[in-house]
Amino acid sequence: MHDHNPDIFVFLDTRVSGESASKVIQALGFTNSFRVEAAGFSEGIWLCWFDNFIIDVLFCHFQFKLCRISAPSTSSSCLDSFVYASPNYCKHTRLWSYLRELNSQISEPWVILGDFNATLAPEDR
Repeated sequence: MHDHNPDIFVFLDTRVSGESASKVIQALGFTNSFRVEAAGFSEGIWLCWFDNFIIDVLFCHFQFKLCRISAPSTSSSCLDSFVYASPNYCKHTRLWSYLRELNSQISEPWVILGDFNATLAPEDR
């Protein structure tokens, strides 16, 4: 964070939630945040940002969140999905169903980023 000074930062598979998560986000100095809490010692997505952007969370699922990110200085925006896919096959399959459904409804620029917990071939592991 100190080397690149990002305005938006996404933490995936945090394994931290509640008051502990709030303390970490506060210590990092972010002025805004939204999180999907960790479930036990897995999952968890934190979206943290500074006031240079406006982020509206449009849809929140335990494996991803769909947001509209706007830059007031340029009056431009795009949709972004931040993903932490469950390694559980059934949950993973449902994630792809949700994303396909969203794809059929979205007609503006959309970026999907994250950890899909998937490989193309067994040797990629």
